[in-house]
Amino acid sequence: SSGGGGGMADVFAEINRKRDAAAAGMRHVTKDMKTKNQPKTDSKVSSLASKFGGTTKPKTKPAAKPVAAKPKKDPVMAYKNGTWFVEHYDGASMIEAKDAQMKHNVYICNCKNTTIVVPVKVKAVTIDNCKKCRIQVSNVVSTIEVINSTGTYV
Repeated sequence: SSGGGGGMADVFAEINRKRDAAAAGMRHVTKDMKTKNQPKTDSKVSSLASKFGGTTKPKTKPAAKPVAAKPKKDPVMAYKNGTWFVEHYDGASMIEAKDAQMKHNVYICNCKNTTIVVPVKVKAVTIDNCKKCRIQVSNVVSTIEVINSTGTYV
């Protein structure tokens, strides 16, 4: 700004001139062209195609496939990398993780209608996706987490 007279007024005038020149070749969008004013349809493609002369087939829902039952996985109690995995028990009366130690985690997953007992002190217990389970833990150093489980008692 070393000697100019108009300053900011000149800057805004130039901006307005360029904006008007840029919009000169554009056509006006009427209200019926705006998507917010169009009737609600299942697909925007079908409404645009009908507006511009194209044809679309009406959507038909495919026949519902019967849901196959998931195959049952075998129950597993295994130790791997510092964690005891207790998985896929269904209707077992009592499962006991007696070989766990204080430096181990216990991860209980996908069990149903089962009682699981951890008789020794462990670092942490995680209960994931269990339904109607009873978990009995003697002592925990850190945390007991219950994730995506229903009807589970700790």
